[in-house]
Amino acid sequence: MTYTVIRQFYDLTDKNHSYAAGDVFPRPGLSVDARRLIELAGCSNKQGCPLIVDTQSVKDAETPAQAVDTNVEEIPADEAKTAEKPARGRRKVR
Repeated sequence: MTYTVIRQFYDLTDKNHSYAAGDVFPRPGLSVDARRLIELAGCSNKQGCPLIVDTQSVKDAETPAQAVDTNVEEIPADEAKTAEKPARGRRKVR
């Protein structure tokens, strides 16, 4: 199974081989055990965030969604500028 790199990292178990976002993991000719895949796909690695994602899930995300609402009402630019803004500043404590 192949994975897609979503965040740049150096593979510390492969002589610090560099992977850039969008690269395929593992590189050709390298076999990786399931424990390492879980580590890189989860938050238990040194960067503390997922570094790879299953290639199939990336392909699924690229397909257009069926339930996307295309009837989005846009606010004209002149109305957006004149809209009432929330008050800023500190709240007075009595």
